[in-house]
Amino acid sequence: MQKLDEVREKVNATNEAFVAARKRAHKAKLAFEKVKKERHDKFVDCFEHVANEIDAIYKVT
Repeated sequence: MQKLDEVREKVNATNEAFVAARKRAHKAKLAFEKVKKERHDKFVDCFEHVANEIDAIYKVT
């Protein structure tokens, strides 16, 4: 019985560690996706600004 209890404790500890690691991974993924979206939005804004400025120059000449 004592061995069974020890194994159950180890399984529970491993399961808790796994759940905690999964939560950390999920938070990291959300943070990464947030930064990725911000970078994309900034790039698109910059690209559109440059495209509009270049377009105006080419239409004049």
